[in-house]
Order: sequence, then structure tokens, then C-alpha cells
Amino acid sequence: MKLRLAILIRSLTIWVGKSHREHSPVRRDAEPYHTGRDPHGFGRVRRPAEPFSCGKRCIPALALVILCAATSQAEETYLVQLQQQARDQHLASEPYWEVLGHYHKGLFGTVSLIDDPDFFLAPDGKRNPEAELQATLAAFFEPVDETTLTNHPVCRYPARFEWLKAQLQIDPAKLPLDPCPIVEQVFTFLQPSELTLVFPSAYMNSPASMFGHTLLVFDRPDENRLLARSVSYAARTDESIGPLFAFAGIFGLYPGYFAIEPYYDKVEQYNDINRRDIWEYRLDFTPEEVRRIFLHTWELQRTYARYFFFDENCAYMLYSLYDSARPELGMRKHKGPYVIPIDTVKRVVDRGLVVDIAYRPSKVSRVRGLASYLSPAQQKQVLALAEGRSDLDTLAQDFPDESMRKVALDMAAMLTQMKFAEGVVTKETYTKQYFSLLRTRSKLGPLEEDVFPIPTPRRPDEGHPSSLLALGAGWERSEPYTSLRLRPAYHELMDNDIGYDRGAQILFLNTIGRWYPERDKFQLQHLDIVSVESIAPRNQFFQPYSWKVRTGLSQHPRRPNQDSLVFFLNTGSGLAWENRLLPGLIFGMAEVRGQLAPQHPDSYAGGGGVSIGWMISFTEQWKVLARASATWMALGETYEDHAASLGTDLRITDRWSLRLESAYTWRDGYEYPEAQLWLHHYF
Repeated sequence: MKLRLAILIRSLTIWVGKSHREHSPVRRDAEPYHTGRDPHGFGRVRRPAEPFSCGKRCIPALALVILCAATSQAEETYLVQLQQQARDQHLASEPYWEVLGHYHKGLFGTVSLIDDPDFFLAPDGKRNPEAELQATLAAFFEPVDETTLTNHPVCRYPARFEWLKAQLQIDPAKLPLDPCPIVEQVFTFLQPSELTLVFPSAYMNSPASMFGHTLLVFDRPDENRLLARSVSYAARTDESIGPLFAFAGIFGLYPGYFAIEPYYDKVEQYNDINRRDIWEYRLDFTPEEVRRIFLHTWELQRTYARYFFFDENCAYMLYSLYDSARPELGMRKHKGPYVIPIDTVKRVVDRGLVVDIAYRPSKVSRVRGLASYLSPAQQKQVLALAEGRSDLDTLAQDFPDESMRKVALDMAAMLTQMKFAEGVVTKETYTKQYFSLLRTRSKLGPLEEDVFPIPTPRRPDEGHPSSLLALGAGWERSEPYTSLRLRPAYHELMDNDIGYDRGAQILFLNTIGRWYPERDKFQLQHLDIVSVESIAPRNQFFQPYSWKVRTGLSQHPRRPNQDSLVFFLNTGSGLAWENRLLPGLIFGMAEVRGQLAPQHPDSYAGGGGVSIGWMISFTEQWKVLARASATWMALGETYEDHAASLGTDLRITDRWSLRLESAYTWRDGYEYPEAQLWLHHYF
């Protein structure tokens, strides 16, 4: 305000002086120097200054200056009153102000999760909600510069502005800007009235997407959702740095940003390119609540916070947007040592916020679904069409039924798109082949989706929670024991597949301890620091590779009753198939294994081997997994290891299951049979 007053006074002074010069008579005979051209041609010369006199014209100007000074003083007084009122009402400790500032109370006091210093108006705003609120109020009264209107605090913090204006009943006439025209123009253009939570399923071939992802979509009334805008929070990462990628993600070394993008771009990225099914949960928020989310999202643009893969990630940061619409939800309070995207979806469902659910299958799911209506011979013809090995002129002969021709052409077009996206074919080949298929397909009309429906899998929110606590009892080499197991995350091959990708395993810190009562001994039996396994079936349309990576600690039986804890690293790669003769999933891998055991004479061992397996779900609740392996350790400590296991899991509810496991290991002439029964509780 003082700056604005100084500018006004300076302008008035210039205007008054200019008026005086324009209307005062020029005295050319009073002094030897006068205003005019120098007779020597060097331009104007100075004349002595004349006494300043403006007469009656100064009166209104001076009155205006006095009035502006009085107005400035009144505005400053009004601001002081508002700031005191905010302190009296304790607005800085209100839950909604904590939501807008992303403040959390921890062991070391209150701190915001936002790390970008430009987000705060007070120097200590990251740790001082009161100072940030007072600075925000003062900023709202800053003068308006039309050239930088977007940066004015009313435009930069529209959610703060609307809330504080309502709480303090600020007089709009005393504000330099109310409301921000830019924010209102964008809001009117987008017309967001509904909100949809979107969950793209897990993508095993990307470390950053193994747990799935969540984002929000601002839906417009009576409009295709693909044309709406989405908002998501993601890290700016560099996966090319290998193992350091995971280290940086775990310890918050990547910045995370909120991004607003067209939803059709996200669908293309997740649904079409990355082959991920998408689930859309329409939420029960009113238009006014959606507006609050929009305004807070506006505030978070171009603002970063440290991204942590396990807790402050894409899923958790959306909690603040929910709370900005309806603070009584208190979603931000659900923050433990880790936050998994699908668990946040389940929490939204459990809170009764979902009013409708839609499934958007990926191209892979659509191809597989449509292939179920074709014979093996017809499937080969579709593949030939996609690869340009079949003449379209013979299509009617190969597919006499017109509906089946539509299915064949749709499948061939999708396969061609995926081959181009994967870089299998050149752009020239893709363009020629794809548009040839489209021209032929356009002559046949739409496909009757009710005649050829794509199977809808069970929803991801219907699956088991990601954490596990289990109690077990069994015997090993005729010795009884009891077991305790804790697994923070996430899903293993033996778990029920409802809501999860079949053949996918992701385990973190899977810990098993055993107590042997006869020896009165407790020991750490097994610790999977990380265990990732992808058993992806191959067919004539898709040929993915199966793979695994496991590392951790495990008891190593060298001879009876002389187990020792060793560190191990086990990797492998192979193939998997679905066979009509033998139902289920059959897979095999070539594996490499290494281990470190300082207590052994040879402190290390290394070698390789092979493994095979068969996995089948007889019903939706009953699953069986059988595995066998042979390993030859040739480096360091040498030995042979042959093992077989059989397990069966019975789902009782989404939170409880019974599991029976048996295993047989032969190592260096010793046999190690064991069996155990588990009661699993998912939470």
C-alpha cells in the first residue's frame, strides 16, 4: 500500500509541474538566458528556474493526495483488524488451513509436506502456519499489476482466498482484486462439476508403476470423460540410473509435481501403450466441493514436494485434495509407514464416496477378450492380417460371417498399433498397414458389443488388503515349530488373485520367524527384502518373458540341526504358457543364485539352475501352486540343491485365508522334509 501511495504522489507531482509549465507565461526579457534555440545551433540552453506557483490547480491535487493517504491508512487499519480477527478465531489451527498448507504435526513440531519455497509467502511459512496465514492476508491487499496478474496472491492462492474471505467476511469493496478473472475464466471453460478417481492397474515392467497409480478427473456435465482434465501427482524420475533409481525413490531424492493434463493423454499412456486396465470410480462430491478441489489444485501447479515411493506418493498426496473439498473426511490422517495406491482406493470405497464404477480395458485385454470368440485357425488369420501377411481381398472368404470379420479387423488394427508403439514396425509400415485395415473396417459398421462383450474382471478394490500377518504351525525333520509372519506389502503368487494380476508377485520385507519348543529356540527363518516375480503367459498374439528377482536372508540347512543364516540373491528368466490340455499356468526359468555366509569356511557360493512350476485356480477361492527346482553351486562352497514344494490356499474372506504348504529339499545327501499350516490375516 505504501508503494502504491508513493507512485500516486509521484505521478501527481509530475502532472502538477507539467500543468504549471504549460500555462505559465514565458518571461523572455527578465534574464539574459531564456528558453529557446541557441544561436550557435547546439540546441536548447538552460534558463534560471522560476518560482513554483500553481495557484488553484494544486488544491484538488493535494486533496487527492490527502484522500489517498487517508484511504491507505484506512486499508492498513482494516488489514490489521482482519489479522487480529484471524488470531482471535485461531484460523491458523483450523483443520482446513492445515489442509491448504499441507501441514502435519510430527515429533519436531508442525511442518508442511510441500518443499517448494515459492509456495509460502512467509519466510518461515513451511513451519509456521500462523505466520503464513498473516502473510497471506497481507498479500491479498497488494496492488494489482495487469501485466503480472497471474502472480497476484488472489490469483495464485484462490482456495486460500475464498476460505479466508468467508471466515473473516472480508469486504470485497476494500480488496484490490475480487475474484481473480483468470481463475474464473478457466473454471468457466472447464466447467468441472463431478470428480472421478482413476486407478490404472499395476505395470510389472516399470519399477515406478508396480503398485498401480491413482489420479483424479474433473468431469464436465454431458461430455465424454476422455475430453476432461486429469490431475495427478508424480515424481520426475530417471529410471536409466539402475539400482540408484530405487534408492532415490525410497529416500525422497526426486521432486514430485502435480500435473493437469487431458485425460485422453493419460488413457493413451496407461491403457494403450503400457497395456494397463483402467478403473474409474465416480465420487460423491457436490459441484461446490469439486470447485474447492479445483481451486486447491490450481494452487499446487508448478509446486514440488519430495516424492517418497512408500508414503508421500501419488496416492497419498491426493488425500489433501479430498480433504480440501470435505475436511471432515480426514483422509490425510491415514498415513502410516507406507501408502499403497490400491489401499487408498479401498479406503475411498469404504468411506462411501463412490457412486459409480466403470471399467476401461486395455488393448491387450480387448484382444484377449475378442480372441475367445475365434477358433485357433481364425486367430492365426488375425495375426497374419496384423503383420501384413494376409490379403484383405480374401477376408470375406476367411471370415464368412460379417460380425466375425468386424472382430478380426478390430483385433488386427489394435495389434498393429501395439507393434508400432513397441517399435516393432517402422512408421511407414505401420501407416500403410493400419490405414488399410481402417478403410476395410469402416465399410462394415459398428461392432455389436453386446454380442461380443469383453469379460470384466473382479475390481481391484475387491481384493485382499496389501499387508499380511500370519500364524503358522508345522514340523521340520520331525521337529515341531510355530511361526509368525509379517509382510508389509503386497501380493504373492499364492495369494488369491481377485483384484490382482495373475502371475504377479511383489513382496517387501516379508519376514518369517520360527520358535522350536523342543530346543526353546527362536530364529529368523526368512526375510525377503525384495521379491518381484512376473509369470506372464505367452500366446500367438503376445510373447512376454517371465522373470524374477529376489534378495534377502534365509536359513541355509547344511546338515541336520546346523542351519545358518545367509544372504542370498536369486534372479531368473523364462517362459510361461496357458495350456488347454493342462489347465492353469505352466512356467519354467533358468536361474542364477549367489549367497554370502561369513560363518562358513567358504564364505560365498554361486551357481545356477532351472525351475518349473504349475499354478491353477480350481475356483475363485481355491488356488494351488506346485514348484520344483535344481541348483548347482560351483563357485566357493560347492553343493547340489534339489527342492519341490506344493501349496494350496483357500480364501475365506477378503481378509482371511487358510494355507497349507509342504516342501522337500535334498542337499548333499541330507533330506529336509517339512509341512506347515497358516492362518493368514490381511489388513
